[in-house]
Amino acid sequence: NIDRAQVNLIILLLLLFFSYYLLNNKESLAGVYLGIAAVFKLTPVLFLVYLLIKKRFKAIMSAIITFTALIFIPSFRWGIERNAYFLKGWARSLGATLPSEYLQHKNQSLMAAISRFFSVNSDVALLKLSQTPLAVLMIIFYALFLVSLIYMVIKSGQNQGGPKTQYDLALFFTAMTVLSPVGTKTTFVYLLMPIAVLIKEVFMRELKDRILLGGLLTYLSLIYLNSSDIIGGELSELLHKYSLMTLGLLIIYFLLGYAKLKKSPAAF
Repeated sequence: NIDRAQVNLIILLLLLFFSYYLLNNKESLAGVYLGIAAVFKLTPVLFLVYLLIKKRFKAIMSAIITFTALIFIPSFRWGIERNAYFLKGWARSLGATLPSEYLQHKNQSLMAAISRFFSVNSDVALLKLSQTPLAVLMIIFYALFLVSLIYMVIKSGQNQGGPKTQYDLALFFTAMTVLSPVGTKTTFVYLLMPIAVLIKEVFMRELKDRILLGGLLTYLSLIYLNSSDIIGGELSELLHKYSLMTLGLLIIYFLLGYAKLKKSPAAF
């Protein structure tokens, strides 16, 4: 499936190494893998927020040093001026994705959902807002999302490993996907760890937690409904347009928060 998930498989592997070494308190090595992942795409930079909250400063410095070194290594081959030229082109490419990239019906980010339901440029908008009020609305939604993320992480205290850290990292995997302009196939890649954590928790609670079990079954139903191979391309695109998979991402996000904050005797 490399042709479908593209470079995101490599990024996932790097982030799993980052998570593994962080869970084992090898912060400097964890930071190296995070820095490499951020060079492929900027989205893993969100994990710096987690490291800052948990005061894992060694990992932060290691990630920044690794990222900076890899960005400037091409200067040895092409020179500083030409490398800067390429970096400027990269920045322009990133800027070109706003706002057009976020209105793509296959984009499953939170910003895409907000754009589709509230932008004057969307044909399915419930409320057609111009650029400035739409930007304000997005800032509000993003702020609320980040506040909820930080709250759920801080709630566990300064833990340095164990099940709660796994949940924290799973939350950030999900948050990275929700906040980034990603397609449906990419969401499957980055949700591998969060869903594995939730499935493990469901069995640790002996399938008795109805919220966890029902939430996971709902998510699986949304995947089924969004499969073009099963329901046909046109209907699948229509469901994408109405952000059904974005809803699925948010379900996983809140299930992680619920499972983490509601302690299971078997797990904690």
